[in-house]
Amino acid sequence: MKRITYISRSFVVIATALTSGCASYYSHFASFESRNSAGESRQFVVSWASAEYPEWSPFDNEATPITLETQCSKRKLVFQDNTHESDCGASGIAVCGIPGEDIDEKGLMIKSADYSCASITDAKGAERIVDLQREIHLSIACQPDKPVVKTKDETINRDYLKNSVVPYRIMTKKVERHSLADKVPVISNKICDEGK
Repeated sequence: MKRITYISRSFVVIATALTSGCASYYSHFASFESRNSAGESRQFVVSWASAEYPEWSPFDNEATPITLETQCSKRKLVFQDNTHESDCGASGIAVCGIPGEDIDEKGLMIKSADYSCASITDAKGAERIVDLQREIHLSIACQPDKPVVKTKDETINRDYLKNSVVPYRIMTKKVERHSLADKVPVISNKICDEGK
């Protein structure tokens, strides 16, 4: 009877371990200064999260989309790969432009929702977020048609990182989720308020 109970408990422990996959959870992020499409000096923050499983686990590593935030702007660029549900038909890690709001490198209005306006990879050419090394290469091929839009009630800035034929090379940090080092940089909007 004791042997059966011991086997049952062992089975429960093993089953629980397999179900949870014993994943390790990480935050990835970086903060850097550059210019937006209007030529203004701004702070930018890139961030995402991942779950990594041991080799024996039946689960594959996972990652959230990558978010690129721009100081003073309400628009965030969200990069996805083929593991995410996306209307963007671009391959690799990309964000597609918004028809009627973005223009390509030739100055023409984006007409298709699957036009890749920005992409991320690394020195090894990673096409999935979970495969990225710590130094990422971020390419921007578009710019907003109107960086600032004025309505009756407010002025909305929707600018983002300036387009460039040379990829931005960004060194990211990888830290355990919920650890003391897990502090995604917060962009200060003080400079935005001063410009009003």
